[in-house]
Amino acid sequence: MNETSKIAKRIKDSLHDMESENETYKEKHGEGSSQAKIHINIHGSLTKKFVELMQEYEETQGKYKSLLHERVERQVKVVNPNATEEEIKQAVESGGSDIFADRLLSKADQVALNAYAEVQSKHEELMKLEASIREVHQLFMDMAIMVEQQGEMLDNIEELVSKSAEYTESGVEQLIQAKKLQKKARKKMCCLVVCFTVGLLIMLSFVTNFLIPRI
Repeated sequence: MNETSKIAKRIKDSLHDMESENETYKEKHGEGSSQAKIHINIHGSLTKKFVELMQEYEETQGKYKSLLHERVERQVKVVNPNATEEEIKQAVESGGSDIFADRLLSKADQVALNAYAEVQSKHEELMKLEASIREVHQLFMDMAIMVEQQGEMLDNIEELVSKSAEYTESGVEQLIQAKKLQKKARKKMCCLVVCFTVGLLIMLSFVTNFLIPRI
């Protein structure tokens, strides 16, 4: 999951770089130019797709966190079948040292020792997962804001284009150039989105085929 988060951050940085390049195109060719419009459209569609993937990743992390909670609850009830919700919550947050204290005094209580080791392991996983969820959530919020801003920008450009004069021969040449730029930008960003998608699929496969059966 850490590797997926790193890939997501790299894509976010690349999208920000692309956004800066779009500003340069707007200054050089005009906000209503075909070049600027195509670049902003590409950036907007890639950003939207990235946000959708981030949302799916965040939801998967949440599901895995719930599974870890359930595993801790089962282990706590092995030692204390009458454990309250508050005691289970404390075990999740602290690693179970309090609720297992009495049973752990007896070195011969192997059931308690095994359950405690399992709770400790899941507690560490939960701490790492929660940190990752916070990072991914912040990335998701940043990109969601970018998508909203892109929508407003595209509305403004559409208005400018609708008011502009019909394209002349030079305008046609600009469209040809814009098409070439579109292919380059799309190839560059699609590679990054593919990388993130592959990372997400690996993570989903890992959770589905390895972690969930183990839980």
